[in-house]
Amino acid sequence: MTKYLQHLTFGIILLLAYLPISYCAEAIVLGENMGIDRPVTLLRNMEVLLDPSNRLTIDDVQKPPFASAFIPHGVPRSHPTFTNGTVWVRFSLAREASATDDWVIQLYPTWLDEIRVYTGVYREARLVMVLGDQHPFSERALKTNLPAFPVSLGTTPQKYYLQIRTRGPMPLAFNVWREDSLEQRDMQHASVSLVLSGAAIVLIFVFLIFWGRIQDPIYAAAALLIGSAMLAAFALQGYGSSLCFPRHALWADRSVDIAICFFAASFGFSICRLVELRSHFARATRVLDGFAIFFAFIIPFVTLGLLDPLRWWLITLFGVLLAAINILLIRLIARLKKRKEQLVVAMFILVIIIGIFRLSILQGLVPAAPPYLERPILQYLQAAILMMVCIVAASRFFTIESQRRAERQKAYESMRIASQAVEDRSRQREFVKVISNEFRMPLVIANEISLELEDSLSGKDDRVRSSAMKIRQAIQRLVGLIENLLIDDALESGRGLRENDLFDMRGALVSVQNNCLPQDSERLDFNIPDAALIFRGSRSGVEILLWNIIQNALKYSSSKVKVNCRIERDQVILDIVNYGNPISKSEQGRLFDRYIRGAQSLGVPGSGLGLHISRSLALQHGGDVNLVSSDAGGTIFRISLPLEVGAEFVDKATGA
Repeated sequence: MTKYLQHLTFGIILLLAYLPISYCAEAIVLGENMGIDRPVTLLRNMEVLLDPSNRLTIDDVQKPPFASAFIPHGVPRSHPTFTNGTVWVRFSLAREASATDDWVIQLYPTWLDEIRVYTGVYREARLVMVLGDQHPFSERALKTNLPAFPVSLGTTPQKYYLQIRTRGPMPLAFNVWREDSLEQRDMQHASVSLVLSGAAIVLIFVFLIFWGRIQDPIYAAAALLIGSAMLAAFALQGYGSSLCFPRHALWADRSVDIAICFFAASFGFSICRLVELRSHFARATRVLDGFAIFFAFIIPFVTLGLLDPLRWWLITLFGVLLAAINILLIRLIARLKKRKEQLVVAMFILVIIIGIFRLSILQGLVPAAPPYLERPILQYLQAAILMMVCIVAASRFFTIESQRRAERQKAYESMRIASQAVEDRSRQREFVKVISNEFRMPLVIANEISLELEDSLSGKDDRVRSSAMKIRQAIQRLVGLIENLLIDDALESGRGLRENDLFDMRGALVSVQNNCLPQDSERLDFNIPDAALIFRGSRSGVEILLWNIIQNALKYSSSKVKVNCRIERDQVILDIVNYGNPISKSEQGRLFDRYIRGAQSLGVPGSGLGLHISRSLALQHGGDVNLVSSDAGGTIFRISLPLEVGAEFVDKATGA
């Protein structure tokens, strides 16, 4: 009995000694041909223990009760998808006798803050490696973008404990590679990334050049989308740690968050313009622009680390943005009619679905993808985005070229029509000039005959005198019309009046009065100063200017017409006042336009050129013609022309 108790006691002691190290899943035995083309996953052979208190040590987790609290990975609630605490991972590895000793354990995701690697049994466990985003890249034993550490395995199973601390999403996945295979694969991925980055840089420069030359914002949006996508992929693959911040772990960690926010902002902004969502869903596009502005706004706060506790919510919001864009794109396909446009939008939908799947992995909504597929997926996404943006930009370019070709054809046709119109106008001017000259001589002869008729014995008869007066009035109107047509043609063609006479304005006024019919001359009331009004310019042009304004006043008034002349600041001011019906307000703004005649002109002869020609002549001589007022008190037109000041001009103009 005593011997039996001794054996029982000895067995209990052995059991208690073995208990702290007996809680472990079955060891993975690595063969000779394993970990070369594809890694060996530890997902089914590792166990997880949660440590919300962040206080457990390696000794604590190797003895009861924590040693038995490890849960196989994959069991519901075996580990959190999002944590601010510590997670312990336990697994065991061995190799076959023919396999190599040098292996690498690769961890996913890349943003784990700190990973402490222990190996050994209870009370003999030792710390063999510390890595993670809180430790500089330059201190890693293996310079790979994904966190990894080397192990030397024997044929006897070796237990490993990993203490993982992080904040935010944590979709854990471990893989085992042969060391030489991992280095070769990293080199291949780096080469592909280098090629994609070079292509992206070239496309960005090309799109910026197109934007500068074509001034189409779609090329700026394309450049922005490609740049942000490359930056996000660059950061998510860990190049921010290895290349940009090898000695500054904090900035390497935040560069990932900054890149994701920048990509979210540029994606929301660019996608609406690349597929022209604005023309179909204006209100929804404004909402997406609001999302983009929000992500752009929080970049400074992310840079300062103020939003680290909200990382899960930011990723969720980005997923909502992608889902909203996808819904709009699916609705857009139904509205598009061209097969090419539908294909481009469908490709965008596929890429966004992959992006949503990627975010779902980060949120722990779906199992983590194998880490060896992580970078190829990102590279496929890069290539897909480059291809889609190129297709959209090329399609836009060909559309713009087609529009420009049509515009050039239209411009050519317009130039041909304009050239034909100029030629026709030139012929018309020649015709008007010929007709005017042909009419002028008969009108002069008819006018002379009417004057002789008035002076003859027959002119004593009132009926004959009245008829001769009517003939002279008609001739005067025709001569005035011909002169106006010729001057308007000269002004329109840019020839103008080339005379540069020095004359007294008073003589021009007297000449205009003498050319009026006797009954019209009697109604003119001139108020002219005694001082000489010396003017330099075309005397015939000034006389036509005065003639048109004065005749216009005589036509629309049956009473006296006053011509008040005064000198103000080296200018001669002539106010022509008639007391006819006032001009309506609606007609005053267009009074000096070519061929414009007012409502009162019905039954009154005229061409609608007189006021237009008068203002053109005044402007050509440095003056102007304006309507001062038109009301019950009378209508006043004001002519202002510059005078030549100086005694020498007076002597020369008067011939003294």
